Amino acid sequence: MKVVNQQANLGHDGRAHRGRSTNPLLLANPNDEDATSAITLLGRGPGRRAGHSATAVGRFIYIFGGSCGPDYLNDFFVLDTDPSPTPQITEPTSLQLLQSRMQKFVNEEEFSDVTFVLEGGAHCIYGHKMILCLVSDCF
Repeated sequence: MKVVNQQANLGHDGRAHRGRSTNPLLLANPNDEDATSAITLLGRGPGRRAGHSATAVGRFIYIFGGSCGPDYLNDFFVLDTDPSPTPQITEPTSLQLLQSRMQKFVNEEEFSDVTFVLEGGAHCIYGHKMILCLVSDCF
């Protein structure tokens, strides 16, 4: 399980909730500005428990066991308080670039190799031999 924000708030049901907690023990410093409005939770969180062992080593928090009501828990969780950022791909793919650039040549007289004359010359459609060969077996 990875928690992307150190100020993760777990509700009474053990699930991560957006925003600030109403529990006074979980409230962050009100002067701190939260950089993100949500956390990313991978996997199931540790949930409600008491009597558990928790240790912080570096940026990781290790949680083991405990109990929830009459149930004794024998599970183990590792929380990463500072995971690597998820890369955001902002550059268009080669296919997207090709598609956007090819649209500029659709029915444009400039650089056209072929002219289709329709309705006795009333309408002309301009084409390109290379594109016609790529998309049609007739050409």
